[in-house]
Amino acid sequence: HPAGLTYRSTGMLESDDGIHWRAIAPPVFEWGTTPELGNVEVGAVRRFRDKYYLVAQTWGPYAGGSYLGATAPGMYTFIGDTPRGPFRPDIGAYRLLGNTRTRSTHFVRFYEMPHEVLANHFLFTRSLKAWLAPLKMAVVDDQGHLRLVYWQGNEAMKGKPLAVATPAP
Repeated sequence: HPAGLTYRSTGMLESDDGIHWRAIAPPVFEWGTTPELGNVEVGAVRRFRDKYYLVAQTWGPYAGGSYLGATAPGMYTFIGDTPRGPFRPDIGAYRLLGNTRTRSTHFVRFYEMPHEVLANHFLFTRSLKAWLAPLKMAVVDDQGHLRLVYWQGNEAMKGKPLAVATPAP
């Protein structure tokens, strides 16, 4: 793929006041030798240290992310120097989340806490049931890779199961 390729399903807005927004050019992706994601949605972008980490989701078959010969829907990590890119696949830790047993892992989101950054995501089963995963802490390791690690705050949620009423159709 040519250097500086913009991706068709991403977009950017900017605002001077947080109320009025302007559309601007989308971020640039440079794929290098990594196969391009065919279906992509950006879930989260955040600055860690001096780099911007963009997490994008694909839900279709993806030859570049196979595990054990299966297709690999999931969340993939890109790194850029600015919020506009160019964003490049994080080769050392590209597939951030995914599995081969469910339909898809979706939408990592970052949540700013006073002393840490939390991340959440959900997944769809093959029968389209959705499950919210436990919260994780987003960190960048010594090699510059975004990682999601267990958040100790999850311990407070342990206990007896709670019944959840399902609304009538």
